[in-house]
Amino acid sequence: YKKNNEDCPNNQNNKANYYNENGELQFFAGAYCDSEKGGNGQNIYLGSFLDESCSYFAPDITYKCLNGGIDMPYSKSTGESIVNDNCISCEEVDENADDDGGDPEVAQICEEPYER
Repeated sequence: YKKNNEDCPNNQNNKANYYNENGELQFFAGAYCDSEKGGNGQNIYLGSFLDESCSYFAPDITYKCLNGGIDMPYSKSTGESIVNDNCISCEEVDENADDDGGDPEVAQICEEPYER
């Protein structure tokens, strides 16, 4: 993939070389809010960066070039955000209980994180 794509970092035909101080090609992966790249701020994606603090984006095609044409998981190119808006209910549903009009119980999955 890399050899056939002139947009790949460090391709022989690409003048952009991204070497660290040891002469090694080095990139970092990190999460970012899509509003940093013109999105609506409702998604968090993984991206490639030039520095370990993930402050400077690497070219969008970097991961794909270094991984045989495969898109980075949870990247903007896959359209799959790390977070989603599919919520679960924290109300415990007891199908065997009589409806006595009392307060609903909290589901164990929602209660445990707060007990730690």
